[in-house]
Amino acid sequence: MNISEFKKIIYYAIIPAFIAGIFTVAPKLYDEITEPKATLSYQITKGPILVENNIQKTIYAINIKNDGKKPLTGISSIINTKNSIEAITIYEHTGLNPKVNKDKQPYSVSVETLHPKEFFSISLMVVANNTEPKIEFILRSKETLGFVEEITNKTQSIDFLSALAAALSVFAMALYFLVRLKSGKIVPYIFNDKTDIIYYLLVKLELLDIVELYRTNDDDITFRRLGDILFAKANSNDAEKKKNAILGLKSLLLINNIAESSKKLIVRNIKILEENDYSQDEIDLIKSKSEKISNEIELRDLIDDYVKNSHNFIERHT
Repeated sequence: MNISEFKKIIYYAIIPAFIAGIFTVAPKLYDEITEPKATLSYQITKGPILVENNIQKTIYAINIKNDGKKPLTGISSIINTKNSIEAITIYEHTGLNPKVNKDKQPYSVSVETLHPKEFFSISLMVVANNTEPKIEFILRSKETLGFVEEITNKTQSIDFLSALAAALSVFAMALYFLVRLKSGKIVPYIFNDKTDIIYYLLVKLELLDIVELYRTNDDDITFRRLGDILFAKANSNDAEKKKNAILGLKSLLLINNIAESSKKLIVRNIKILEENDYSQDEIDLIKSKSEKISNEIELRDLIDDYVKNSHNFIERHT
């Protein structure tokens, strides 16, 4: 093969094949370079640990965000813990409608589609005995695995609304945590006193079935709800139970901390039950002698005095 023939092979075979290869590969290479990147990140914020006896509680706020330029589908998060999760709340503002599975552990939260810059937040209340409450969090979508974004001074790329969502979630869970009034749970001092004085009143009146009702339902105690339960109890055919239930309703008015709206409902129940025997002067007198829950000894003395002999109580203070 001489040089002339070799040049012909280069010109008419190799170069066209090379050019054809470039045109074939270039579009795919361009698509690969310019294709939006799938990015799924999350941040975990842990609140302070509250300790009561051997029980420790804390709140975790998890902010999940699509940081990329590509919509993500089939987002799924798994929450593992050796402790117990008492409550889960979700915050989102774009109609994502996250689905929460909390029937059994591990709990999961899933979203069908998360568009670029969209986010949602998960808040958890975690409870542990004799140990620090901890969780393990796994996040993925059909396109990519989620990665944890450490919260440092350099992570300024989080938009204000995303950060606000996590803060609101923590605040909402903390508020929920503070107003829980379950038996054996950690609650603020004033609410423990509230629970204690209600139980003391019920035991004093021998309304043990109501005490058992609260224990069985593990329910929140409110003065208004207790007033309605006592009202129902007073409609019993048992005269002694009716008398004690009415005494209970009136004794509630000795508690100064009850909201005015609840007091009005309690007085309404007393009016219905006593009918012609109802005395507004007696109700006003009882209210005037009321004590704050924080004055525990004085309040219990008042309840003892009134329950023991309500007529003598009224006459002594008239």
